[in-house]
Parts: sequence; C-alpha cells; structure tokens
Amino acid sequence: NMRGQRAFRKPISTGWGALDKEFGGGFDRGTITTFIGGTGAGKSSTLVNCSAAAIAAGLNAVYVTLELSDWRIGQRHDAYFSGIEINDLSEFQEKIQLSLTTNVKGNLFIKEFPTKKASVETIRAYLQRLQATKNIKVDILIVDYPDLLRSVKGYEQKRFELESNYEELRCLAQEMDLVCLVADQTNRVGLDVEIVKLEHVSECYSKLMICDAVITISRTIEDKQNGT
Repeated sequence: NMRGQRAFRKPISTGWGALDKEFGGGFDRGTITTFIGGTGAGKSSTLVNCSAAAIAAGLNAVYVTLELSDWRIGQRHDAYFSGIEINDLSEFQEKIQLSLTTNVKGNLFIKEFPTKKASVETIRAYLQRLQATKNIKVDILIVDYPDLLRSVKGYEQKRFELESNYEELRCLAQEMDLVCLVADQTNRVGLDVEIVKLEHVSECYSKLMICDAVITISRTIEDKQNGT
C-alpha cells in the first residue's frame, strides 16, 4: 500500500498541453528540468509561463532571478495574465489588477539576488523562512539561472562549480518535495542553429546529466527578426 501511494504521481502542469502529454501530465516533484536556448531565445519568458501556470492552478511558486531585476519578472507575469504588452502595462493598472485577482489562485514570490552572491544554501534559507514565517509550502522553484549562483564549495575549475550547483538544486528539490526549473545558455555554435541539441550547451556538459529532463528552445536570428 505504501509503495502504491508513493508510485501515484501528482505532476505539476508545464503550462503547455503538448508538453504535458510528453511528460505524462507535467513535471514530477523532486526533479530538476532545464530549458536551454541562445541569447534572446525566450528562456526567461518560458520560465515565467511555467510559474504563471502554476499560480493559476493554485500552487505556490518562487522565482529566483540572478540576471533580470525582480520588477521586470513581475511585469512579465502581469503581461501573461492581462494579455497587455509589457510597454503598455503602466496605462492599464486597473485591468491588470482585475486579471490577477480573477486568475491567480496561488502565491508567487519573486526574489532577486546579486550575481554570484547567492548560493543554493541562500535559496534554501529563503524557502525555509517562507515556510516558517508565512506557512507557505513551495511547489515550484524557478532559478534564472544557476550559472550565476555562487558554489557552496570552492572549486579551481568552473565546470565543477557549475555541476555542483545543479547537484545542490536537485538535492533541494528532493528535500522540499518541489519542482525545480532552471535555464541554461547555448554556446556560440548554438546561437543560430535550426534545432538546439545537447552538444550546444555552454561551459559544462556534465551538469545536464544531473537533470531529469532537458528541453531545448530553438530560435534563429531570422526567427527573432520575424517575431516567430
């Protein structure tokens, strides 16, 4: 009976029906999934879609940003729910508030850390503080992106540091029974290929071996120019 209960999956939707179908309903708790794409391919927007879908479903999400400012991530969520272009958000505050009140059922916490100042331990402490002070159980953790985290241990080679951060994040996902989603950058070869593959990942290939799923985002320069 206990094995049967543990085998019963309660996946968290990816936010896309096609991906949910491939994943058997969505992301599993205790796992880490990475989205890989070139500069401007839409990695952060993809992560925003995932967190927005989660809070629309009544789940609690934490979005850790190490690159973009927290208010910009907030704007992207406002645009997601209201359907208003980011540049026009300031003109439609009442409509945005109404869309959030109507559509958002869970909690979203956006936390900005300076590049290379925060470690996975910093994130762990933040999640524990949320649980202790607000009684918030986090369902989905988004880290944008792990290469900008400081390693818990000191390594001479950067690739060991990057691999360690992924290991620590997966450990955190298992400890706190949550879904961890991250983004990663392609190397220069992967900037304008039709289909991004694993060999196009930057810096450290071995960190992908730690991930439970790897999803690549393909967007060529021509795609970006055409808005596709």
